[in-house]
Amino acid sequence: MKRGNESSEQRSCNRKQHLGVDFAVWGSEGAWFWFLINPSREDGMIGASPNEAQAMHEACLSIEEILTVF
Repeated sequence: MKRGNESSEQRSCNRKQHLGVDFAVWGSEGAWFWFLINPSREDGMIGASPNEAQAMHEACLSIEEILTVF
Protein backbone atom coordinates (compact mmCIF):
# COMPACT_ATOMS: atom_id res chain seq x y z
CA MET A 1 0.00 0.00 0.00
CA LYS A 2 1.39 3.38 -1.03
CA ARG A 3 1.71 5.99 1.72
CA GLY A 4 1.79 9.75 1.13
CA ASN A 5 4.60 10.75 -1.23
CA GLU A 6 6.25 7.32 -1.21
CA SER A 7 7.56 6.39 -4.66
CA SER A 8 7.44 2.95 -6.26
CA GLU A 9 11.24 2.79 -5.72
CA GLN A 10 10.66 3.02 -1.97
CA ARG A 11 8.02 0.31 -1.99
CA SER A 12 9.72 -2.26 -4.19
CA CYS A 13 11.61 -5.20 -2.80
CA ASN A 14 13.33 -7.38 -5.35
CA ARG A 15 13.98 -10.94 -4.23
CA LYS A 16 16.88 -12.59 -6.03
CA GLN A 17 19.02 -15.70 -5.76
CA HIS A 18 22.77 -16.19 -6.25
CA LEU A 19 24.47 -19.58 -5.94
CA GLY A 20 21.34 -20.96 -4.26
CA VAL A 21 21.17 -18.24 -1.58
CA ASP A 22 18.18 -15.90 -1.48
CA PHE A 23 18.65 -12.18 -0.96
CA ALA A 24 16.51 -9.06 -1.13
CA VAL A 25 17.29 -5.63 -2.58
CA TRP A 26 15.14 -2.54 -2.05
CA GLY A 27 15.41 1.22 -2.41
CA SER A 28 14.40 3.97 -0.05
CA GLU A 29 15.06 7.71 -0.06
CA GLY A 30 17.93 7.62 -2.55
CA ALA A 31 19.73 4.59 -1.10
CA TRP A 32 19.56 0.91 -1.94
CA PHE A 33 19.76 -1.83 0.66
CA TRP A 34 20.42 -5.56 0.48
CA PHE A 35 19.80 -8.35 2.97
CA LEU A 36 20.66 -12.03 3.02
CA ILE A 37 20.57 -14.89 5.48
CA ASN A 38 23.71 -16.98 5.90
CA PRO A 39 22.49 -20.53 5.12
CA SER A 40 25.10 -22.24 7.30
CA ARG A 41 24.66 -20.08 10.42
CA GLU A 42 21.93 -18.33 12.33
CA ASP A 43 22.83 -14.85 11.14
CA GLY A 44 22.66 -12.64 8.09
CA MET A 45 24.14 -9.61 6.41
CA ILE A 46 22.76 -6.25 5.41
CA GLY A 47 24.35 -3.46 3.43
CA ALA A 48 23.62 -0.11 1.81
CA SER A 49 24.66 1.17 -1.61
CA PRO A 50 24.05 4.25 -3.75
CA ASN A 51 22.21 2.34 -6.50
CA GLU A 52 20.45 -0.93 -7.23
CA ALA A 53 23.21 -2.41 -9.39
CA GLN A 54 25.83 -1.83 -6.70
CA ALA A 55 23.54 -3.30 -4.02
CA MET A 56 23.05 -6.46 -6.08
CA HIS A 57 26.79 -6.69 -6.75
CA GLU A 58 27.66 -6.34 -3.05
CA ALA A 59 25.06 -8.93 -2.05
CA CYS A 60 26.45 -11.42 -4.58
CA LEU A 61 30.02 -10.84 -3.38
CA SER A 62 28.90 -11.38 0.21
CA ILE A 63 27.21 -14.64 -0.74
CA GLU A 64 30.35 -15.85 -2.48
CA GLU A 65 32.40 -14.93 0.57
CA ILE A 66 30.19 -16.74 3.09
CA LEU A 67 30.04 -19.84 0.90
CA THR A 68 33.84 -19.86 0.63
CA VAL A 69 34.58 -19.13 4.29
CA PHE A 70 31.94 -21.32 5.91
